[in-house]
Amino acid sequence: AEALPTARDAAGRAARKKLWRKLDINGNGYLSLAEVDKGLRDQMKLDELFGAKPVSMRAFQAARKARPSKSARGDDYVEEGELRTLLVGLRQTFEVYLMFNRVDTSDDFRLSLDELAAALPQLRAWGAAAAGEGEGAAAALFAQLGGAAEGGHVLWADFCAWALAQKLALEDDDDG
Repeated sequence: AEALPTARDAAGRAARKKLWRKLDINGNGYLSLAEVDKGLRDQMKLDELFGAKPVSMRAFQAARKARPSKSARGDDYVEEGELRTLLVGLRQTFEVYLMFNRVDTSDDFRLSLDELAAALPQLRAWGAAAAGEGEGAAAALFAQLGGAAEGGHVLWADFCAWALAQKLALEDDDDG
């Protein structure tokens, strides 16, 4: 969290301005996904986040659509006014990515009903109100997340959207 300056105060704005200058290497006022990835690795030294491509892709897509651009090209890229949104998205989505990897015990980047059922106590600890109680809770959540429609598995994108909407938070995160 420290490496992603998201504070709304003067110090946070100054840190983002400085970071923007490092990330916008060609000075065109836009960040491509490749520039974001390169910045995560080279400028911000966040190797673990750099290696989590689904995280940077999702955060980039959300940030570039965060507000309408005055430029014809702006809707395809992240502009300076969207940098905070990108950084918040990276932080939140990376936390969900860590959750997903803890639940995905088979390491196949999808969740089975059994994995989801085993993870219900953990999901509740992270704040999942929709995880429910009782015998059918796992099956209900599995269906809610599209598991039945996706060949018997919950996919990353569906879990991520749900977890972000639930505002889940790791108990051992570094938010402070």
